[in-house]
This record gives sequence, structure tokens and C-alpha cells, in this order.
Amino acid sequence: MGGDASIIKMFEEFSEAYKNKSEEEIMEELDKLKRDFQQDPQKYQKHLEALAGLKNFLDDEQREKLEKWLEYFNS
Repeated sequence: MGGDASIIKMFEEFSEAYKNKSEEEIMEELDKLKRDFQQDPQKYQKHLEALAGLKNFLDDEQREKLEKWLEYFNS
């Protein structure tokens, strides 16, 4: 259960940080993160796994967006 709690906390922090940003602004941030990810994939792999773990807590629309972002990072 501890893992679920940390994932929920991370999701809440992410939601708070990006709640007033447009999808375009979020995609710009994701572009920056992807460049960082490509420099050191092992460092960010745990983050991607944690994001994938959020799927069970999301509604269909949020899950679809998350899946798009995960595909983007893995492309």
C-alpha cells in the first residue's frame, strides 16, 4: 500500500503544479523532460513506471492522455 500512497502523492503534486497550464505548456515541459530522459534513461525509468502505475486512479480521458505521454517518452 505504501507504493500506492507515494504514487498518489506524486500525482497530486503533478496535478497541483500543472493545473493552470495549457496542454501546450505541458507538452513543452514534456519535451524538456524527454531530452533529459534521453540523456540518462535509467534515472527516469522509475518515474515512467510510477506514471504508468497511475492509470488505475484515472478516468478514461486522463488515462488516454497519460498513455499518449508514455508513448511519447518511449518513442
